[in-house]
Amino acid sequence: MVIAIEEKDNGKVIRVKKGERLIISLPENASTGYTWLEEVGPVRNMLSLEKEEYDGNHSVIGAPSVRNWTFIAIKAGQGNIKFHYQRPWLEEAIKSFEVTVDIV
Repeated sequence: MVIAIEEKDNGKVIRVKKGERLIISLPENASTGYTWLEEVGPVRNMLSLEKEEYDGNHSVIGAPSVRNWTFIAIKAGQGNIKFHYQRPWLEEAIKSFEVTVDIV
């Protein structure tokens, strides 16, 4: 089973079973310098990143895109996965995304 998570799921608790895939999809516009950066925490001991990819037209300046992370639940437990939308060379994010993942 695949669990799809979008920006509207910010703040929610997501329950997955060990072995299931979790896809987080967040909109971004990298041509403005803003991108989603993951705040790596203890939950990454329970989730394995399978792939990271972009959907969108990167040849058009200003075109919106969607960044997708596919994780596999590898260990039971609970933790938060966080992303910050920011320019990598600046410390402050303009918005953040966080879900609590409960792996059973």
